Amino acid sequence: MFSIGLHFQHIAVLEAIKIYFGGCGVINVKNDRVDYIISGIKDIMTYVIPHFNLYPLCTQKGADYILWSRIANIISCKEHLTDSGLFKCLQLAASINRGLSDTILTAFPGIIAAIRPIITTTSINPYWLSGFAAGDGSFCVSLPRRAKQLLGFQVSPTFELKQHIRDIVLIKLIQEFFNGSGSITINRDYIGYKIGALGHLNNLVIPHFTNYPLHSIKQLDFMDWSVIIDMMNRKEHLTQIGLDRIRNIIAGMNQRRV
Repeated sequence: MFSIGLHFQHIAVLEAIKIYFGGCGVINVKNDRVDYIISGIKDIMTYVIPHFNLYPLCTQKGADYILWSRIANIISCKEHLTDSGLFKCLQLAASINRGLSDTILTAFPGIIAAIRPIITTTSINPYWLSGFAAGDGSFCVSLPRRAKQLLGFQVSPTFELKQHIRDIVLIKLIQEFFNGSGSITINRDYIGYKIGALGHLNNLVIPHFTNYPLHSIKQLDFMDWSVIIDMMNRKEHLTQIGLDRIRNIIAGMNQRRV
């Protein structure tokens, strides 16, 4: 099964992806979550695998894909109907995502997980970066209290990415893509990348996402975020009217967007 799960506000993206994959699969909506799922082996072999072979994943999730595609090939050739083929599938599945469940491990003791490939990325494609940011990036604006500020608040816009620590090399490549700007922090199993300097946001981040726009509702967050930065460039955030407008913009961004 190939699936993408997003907040309901991103349903248009999943509908576009479904069209891209020839209309196969189903879209399920439950509360504020929407999932696009392709489970038929014929559709997986016809649409999903050719796509990701042509456009490889740059994160370590690419290793999950490689192992997963091997299982799909085994099933496509009916080898999973043999004991040896089923055992190969289980070995591969043991190294995908969170591995096999306790129930499966109990039913099939002695499974040795397949070796995970290492995904090596040496450069950043700007189109890929925008797609990556659409899924794992955030355009944030905070208003921390600062007594030294004229109105008692500091307007702090940031562009942020968060990823599992296994993709630290990739995050460092993204930092290099943005001319070494921003900072990288590590918190247990996760690595965060943040750009907050106004000059870097103006000269690096905004030009990138203007030239390579996001193809999701997050583009609206970028546009609102850019408006706030433009207001800061014109010092409007230092006036009460400007600060109130910024508050109103923030109130409709990201998960608060209706």
